[in-house]
Amino acid sequence: MRTTLHRLQWFVAQPYARWFVIFLAVAALIHPDYGTNPQSRFAALCALAEDHSLRIDHYKDLTIDWARTPDGHYYSNKAPGPVVLVCPVFWLMDAFWTAGEADRAARDQTRLAHCSLSLALLSLLFQALPFAILTAVALGWLESCGASPAALHLGCLAMLFGNTAALFMNTYFGHGMAAACALALCLCLVKRRHFWGGLAYGLAMLADYSSALLLPGFLAAALLREPRGLRVRALWKIALGGLLPGAVWVAYHSACFGGPFTLPASYQNPMFVDAGRNEILGLFSLAPQPEVAAWLLVGFQRGLLWSQPWLLVLVLSCIGWRSIAPRLSDRAREAGRTMLIFLLPGLFLLLWMNASFGEWQGGSTPGPRYLCSVFPAFGLLAGLLYDHLSLTVRRLLIGGIVLSVAFWVLAFSTQILVPAGQTIWGFTLRLLVDGDSPGGIIRLVALVVVFEWQLYRLLRIRHGKAPSTPREEKVRTLSKSS
Repeated sequence: MRTTLHRLQWFVAQPYARWFVIFLAVAALIHPDYGTNPQSRFAALCALAEDHSLRIDHYKDLTIDWARTPDGHYYSNKAPGPVVLVCPVFWLMDAFWTAGEADRAARDQTRLAHCSLSLALLSLLFQALPFAILTAVALGWLESCGASPAALHLGCLAMLFGNTAALFMNTYFGHGMAAACALALCLCLVKRRHFWGGLAYGLAMLADYSSALLLPGFLAAALLREPRGLRVRALWKIALGGLLPGAVWVAYHSACFGGPFTLPASYQNPMFVDAGRNEILGLFSLAPQPEVAAWLLVGFQRGLLWSQPWLLVLVLSCIGWRSIAPRLSDRAREAGRTMLIFLLPGLFLLLWMNASFGEWQGGSTPGPRYLCSVFPAFGLLAGLLYDHLSLTVRRLLIGGIVLSVAFWVLAFSTQILVPAGQTIWGFTLRLLVDGDSPGGIIRLVALVVVFEWQLYRLLRIRHGKAPSTPREEKVRTLSKSS
């Protein structure tokens, strides 16, 4: 207990701790429109609470994201993790909301009245808060690797604000949960915690089906980190860690769709199916479309260049890994190599999949949401490598993160759901200028002031003009003594 309290005191004294305050405050206080996607999971939760079943027959009108099986029953078409993991908490919330309601109609009316609040609380408890804790652990690990204060702040901003996944942390799309699991998996890899890595990967699979594409990089990174004689043991630990999520996967898909490897896409809502153009389930093409891949990388609508340009800078700079590696300590070099082996194949395979998907834009979304599960982990890599990159690359990284954070501020001031066919910057800027309510301007001003105050304070600390608080001095003394 004393060790936990000591670590908490140490963390609170860190200059980057205030970024976490901003992140969690926004997650708790600003709840943008979330559309039909989270409603699909809400329908499943309501069915579990009322009918003790995963069939959403009574709640299918809440969402268009459903799958209809041959027996005529309806199910959510989403990965089951965000439903299964929160069931106990939702049951308690639902019992509280519906206490005293005599019949089903009254209970359902009350559930719908509390839908937004329920989803906001679940997002905070199961996405934003765990992600913030994982980011804090990641920054502590970076500091132990010798990262400078500038690298810590850059990594913190990239993970908490500078990517598409960060925009989903307080909306129950499941992408936030998958990104948190991918970040946990990355930390497990660099720390060689294979059991926990298997658990993190299993949870990522339950949160988002596309996480399956992280498996090649995950296994390669885990096994290449181990001596040959210990690789079978590492595989055994990974399998053991993934046992519980795997059992949940098998039970869910067998019960709902008839087999452990039958996905809801096999029974997709016909409005999403285009069998004439997409050969696989009416959803995917046999090969990726090069123009779609280009749009995802540099296009105005969903492109990485306009949503998180720092990531492209980082990936391109890693082409020169052989020139970067000698500048790193042995520990940082091994960790950086492990992260690259894990993240680069994952990003490539996710891009391949997304470019093969008929609905590649992902509906209403503030960026390439089908790629975003690995983005926060790339932020960790950016923090690790920052001090050892050339001045030009460092400046490009900073500029890219500033642009990404600016879009985060703009999206939370207006709307995170950018319709298909619209550009992410153009749509949100038009909402800000043409909006009927002053709420967008008020949120924008408040967020800009908060960010500028934090930056101003950091600059004063850097130049020695801002004295430390008594608590900060005490925690630093404790840290040195320990």
